[in-house]
Amino acid sequence: MDENAKLQVEYRSLDVLTPFARNARTHTSAQIDQLASSLREFGFTNPILIDENNTIIAGHGRVLAAHKLKLERVPTISLQHLTETQRKAYSIADNQHALNSTWDYGILSEELEELTGFSFDLSALGFDDAKYAQTLSFGEEGNDLNELWQDMPEFINDKEGFRKLTVHFLDQESVDAFQQLTGLPLTDKTRATWYPHREIDRDADKEYRSEA
Repeated sequence: MDENAKLQVEYRSLDVLTPFARNARTHTSAQIDQLASSLREFGFTNPILIDENNTIIAGHGRVLAAHKLKLERVPTISLQHLTETQRKAYSIADNQHALNSTWDYGILSEELEELTGFSFDLSALGFDDAKYAQTLSFGEEGNDLNELWQDMPEFINDKEGFRKLTVHFLDQESVDAFQQLTGLPLTDKTRATWYPHREIDRDADKEYRSEA
């Protein structure tokens, strides 16, 4: 970063902000509701990052939540010191860096339980009731997701999978956590995958099938 570049927060009208046309991150309506709950509870603590043309570099979800709350202006920071290539890269990095961390589920469950005792609305944290209950169960049992995955069986390295297993996810955050945990490449078009991951030539092979 140019040492002469000064990053200043400026409030801009929502109407002048334009989404990046090739933003790779998607947001469900449920997540937007959670972001809106967070904005109501904590205020706008994380400015929207934009370029000199008011195109959003990072913060698309927060902008959608601000529209939902019918806010007129939001805090922004203009990253004019970045090149066009750096802006594209940062738009991806800003999302991926958050996915590369994980939770200490023991501490997390204790914190959530304490907040619940204060009647705090957990929707402001991005937790729904099902995920909250699941997190507490991990804490109570002393389980760690990474440890739970250690003894998962590996599959036969041929075109026939040993076993087919369907996994359902509550939301995109759970999908992202599963991808990070397993190291599996998952996209919106992924319908089946191999564990451990292996490259397959034909779409018909992209599933686990019983040998029976």
